[in-house]
Amino acid sequence: MLFVDAVACEGDPGTVVLMDCNELGELRLGVSTHRIGLGLLAKYIENVGGARVWLLGVKPESVKRGPGLSAPVKESLNFLATVMGEMLEVARC
Repeated sequence: MLFVDAVACEGDPGTVVLMDCNELGELRLGVSTHRIGLGLLAKYIENVGGARVWLLGVKPESVKRGPGLSAPVKESLNFLATVMGEMLEVARC
């Protein structure tokens, strides 16, 4: 299972991170749109559902309401969309 979300992490806006379930517990999330921590949810899914859980995240420039995504975040998301599309094409073969 793959969660895709904005992530507060080290680096500049647009930084891409891939974390496994164990690393999710290390995230110190403050105020969030999530009612349950992603680390706890990931552990539950792994323990009950038997699926590996990963988080693919992009560091936002800001989480405040505004005109849209910053240029670095858009660039990272476009790159990820391309890579994931290519991976799905390969998986179909």
